[in-house]
Amino acid sequence: MYFELVYNSIANENFDESVVLSLQHNSKNFNNEKNITGCLIYYNLKFVGILEGEEEEVRKLFCRIKDDPKHSKVELLASEFANQRHFEHWNMVFQIKSSKEKIGMTERLFKDNMIGLTWLSEKPTYTSKVFWQEFRNVLDSE
Repeated sequence: MYFELVYNSIANENFDESVVLSLQHNSKNFNNEKNITGCLIYYNLKFVGILEGEEEEVRKLFCRIKDDPKHSKVELLASEFANQRHFEHWNMVFQIKSSKEKIGMTERLFKDNMIGLTWLSEKPTYTSKVFWQEFRNVLDSE
């Protein structure tokens, strides 16, 4: 039996590409050690994450996330037990707005592809449904 947890938060204003890449690298190593899987979405200074693994480890990680000064307004959206992992092959998806010239078409393509992915992805648990719905909300919130 696995424990799933979905949350969202707001990144602080100093969040740039180097911080995102560092977060991705450090999270992957930490999560591998703790046997935690999931997915983290970062877009337009907003995070949506789903974590899955042993309940104690997932809850400890969520406490660390809540205390992390890189973001604020961490909100637990849903949690439940599941019979299997649903995000074991996922990692982190992000879009960085690094310059005005790059936004336009590239961002539109990113958003369209990600919205399509949210509709196509399997949603076997309540927490996975909440995760994909919140991801759509983040993409639509501009």
